Amino acid sequence: MSKAEKSEDSVQTIAHNLMLCSISPNVREIYLDYSKESKKINIYVYFDTMPTNGEIEDINVIESEMMCDFTIEYTFDYLILHLPYPYKCYSKGICLYRRYEPNPEPQVLNRNNLILAGTKAMLGRIHRNLDRLSAVYDEKRNTVKLLASFVTPPSDNQINDIEAIMAQMRDYFSQDVSWEKEIVTAPSRADIGENRIGLYSPYIPMNALHQSS
Repeated sequence: MSKAEKSEDSVQTIAHNLMLCSISPNVREIYLDYSKESKKINIYVYFDTMPTNGEIEDINVIESEMMCDFTIEYTFDYLILHLPYPYKCYSKGICLYRRYEPNPEPQVLNRNNLILAGTKAMLGRIHRNLDRLSAVYDEKRNTVKLLASFVTPPSDNQINDIEAIMAQMRDYFSQDVSWEKEIVTAPSRADIGENRIGLYSPYIPMNALHQSS
């Protein structure tokens, strides 16, 4: 089998074998995402606590070894993420490793817990283009709607992050509730209304508000 054929047919196997001696107890999950069309391989590594220099070096070794096994046409990149248990890991691609973790106790859905779940889920997923993120909990309809307002039309990656925020918030609760999302391009500095639960809005100095009025 040629090197080019091997790179396309054995990505998962090669990456898994290289990691067997490089996974520390601090590693929660590892994902591999690759594209034959763009010739790009991404590795996502979730750590429970901040990784040590040695753990980061182990990831560098995995990347270097993979570059030796694959055709030079491929480009490699890896992302090291600090996300402690019990926060849920979300990544695209193939899960190469997942350590055993007991499921955390689900929480009761209420205003305070919605804010807490939203704060945790938004870590690393807020873009400068996001003007406001809020939630509406309708007890009669048994639904939660996540409303995201962007300054300019959001990219696919920004939309994916909103969906990931909603998915992580949903997993935080015990009730069987329907979740919906609404994404608009309509920046507004007005009050979000008493029925909406504010999750995120960018900091705006008071003098900027006065100048715009």
